[in-house]
Amino acid sequence: QLSVWGCRAVILQPSKELLEQNYEKLKTLCPDLSIGIYSASLRSKQRDADFVFATIGSVVNKETELGERQMVIVDEAHAIPAGDGGQYNTFRNQLKALNPKLRMAGFTATPYRLDAGPIVGSGLPFDSLAHRVPVGELLEKGYLTPLKSISVKQVDTSGLRKSGWDYKKTEMQALFSDNVTQSCRETVDVANSQGSRHCLVFSSGVDHADEIKSQIETLTGERVEVVTGETLPLERSQVIADFQSGRLRWLVNVNVLTVGFDSPNVDLIAVMRATLSAGLFAQICGRGLRLHDDKEVCHLLDFGGNVARHGAIDDDDYGNKPKKASEGGSEAVMKTCPACGSPCYAASRECGC
Repeated sequence: QLSVWGCRAVILQPSKELLEQNYEKLKTLCPDLSIGIYSASLRSKQRDADFVFATIGSVVNKETELGERQMVIVDEAHAIPAGDGGQYNTFRNQLKALNPKLRMAGFTATPYRLDAGPIVGSGLPFDSLAHRVPVGELLEKGYLTPLKSISVKQVDTSGLRKSGWDYKKTEMQALFSDNVTQSCRETVDVANSQGSRHCLVFSSGVDHADEIKSQIETLTGERVEVVTGETLPLERSQVIADFQSGRLRWLVNVNVLTVGFDSPNVDLIAVMRATLSAGLFAQICGRGLRLHDDKEVCHLLDFGGNVARHGAIDDDDYGNKPKKASEGGSEAVMKTCPACGSPCYAASRECGC
């Protein structure tokens, strides 16, 4: 039996934190809607709701428990891997066996993977781009907080080598650790002069994050916390809660507070790392774009030359700037399809829309 909305859907999130966040927001907006959670980490299996929020790891191979669905909605859709494998594709195929007319829709601020591969086009997870709103338009209409880039001393990344789709982690961490004192001093100076109260720092590695913590604590006498992929869930939740409430001014992270991290009061972002991924840098900047009554702008301190590398995130050609050989110039440059607005390779004559 179909819901009053004409369909029954599974809404997928990459993490339980994002699931809880999105579930609460939809529940607030649509209190009469039949909404449930299916997630092992949250110890909930509300399989009969019309709209089931789920983490992909909890529902893959559980399609018979969810029954026939008309729609799969994927939040942070750039997390879907390339190729026909992976849990997202497996789950979609499992539900298609129950309903061949199943459709899948994705939502993302960056319609390309963190390694710069597109997710829209022929043979890719999504056939076409249904709707696109440029960041510049959202800023003009007041739906996002402007980023104000502050000039800081750049770390020279010209000697860094690639590993996979990004810079070699050990080399990058060593380079930014050599410059940590200068970077931290500038960050504290800007935060104090601008009255920033919620400062989020992106480090180049765990050791680098610990150095940043030590430097900022020495300079300010204030508490600084670090979260990494190894931080225990309860500790991480408490640290984030302290940061969101204002009890903690300084939060340093090692590539974990990017996709989906929701703290609208972030008013300063210090990027003490470099990345070849336009998608990753856009996600980093996105942590400061959310609206909040206590801020008019979010200050951006880019120590790794990422703006010069990829462009400002409100540029129409963001992520499509020609790269030097040292910055992955051997890889295909991306462009935007003039017909549908989806990303595709610059050498392509058509994007498959």
